[in-house]
Amino acid sequence: VKHVFRGHTSPITAVQFCADQSMLASSSEDGTVRVWNVQTGAMEAVLTGHVGEVHCVSFDPTSADGRRLASGGQDCRLWRWDLLAWRMRGVNKRWPQKEAHHPRPIISLAYSPDGKCMACGFVNGRIEILDAASGAVVHVISPTRPHRTFNNTVAFSPDGETLAYSRNRDVAAINVERGEVEWKVGVEAEYLTSITKEDPRRHPCQMTIAFSPDGTSLATSGTYVQGCHRDG
Repeated sequence: VKHVFRGHTSPITAVQFCADQSMLASSSEDGTVRVWNVQTGAMEAVLTGHVGEVHCVSFDPTSADGRRLASGGQDCRLWRWDLLAWRMRGVNKRWPQKEAHHPRPIISLAYSPDGKCMACGFVNGRIEILDAASGAVVHVISPTRPHRTFNNTVAFSPDGETLAYSRNRDVAAINVERGEVEWKVGVEAEYLTSITKEDPRRHPCQMTIAFSPDGTSLATSGTYVQGCHRDG
């Protein structure tokens, strides 16, 4: 163990390294985002502004030294931070607390590899692709049954052309330019049937999703582990 980073007062929800791996950012249920120096283990910044839990954090890939990052949380806010100035700047976007009677906290967040787009996953299953500079919504992908959606994770492919998401029983890929779903697969039906029989209140819960470095494979994990191969 090289360093143990101490400072958060509640469970940590997400961590990410910046492009040159000199900084590590962490978000927490304590309502803060903290930035750590990987070499020394020192805490470089405590970013406050969210009201309630912070669920996700992502570095701007165009800022290799970790100067800029974004975070989203239970308050339905998306913040972009400038660490050099130690202040919030740029995108300051707030979604309504409720839309069609469904809460919309932001639970996942990702920058495209070129830093031009951002993707946000909401707790009701909605996904928005944003222009990273202005915060304008470019595409919206809505779930067919938002009342049955419990989690939503997003990840860009290494080439930035595809956005993958995992949502309850589904894993899908979106063409970023067109905002259209290219393919969708379901998880193991036998497993889902068995856990539903054991306890009807239980639901499949996929918590993470990631592309392989070459972009040909995609993995998800949660209450089960599943991997799938991406053609093309």
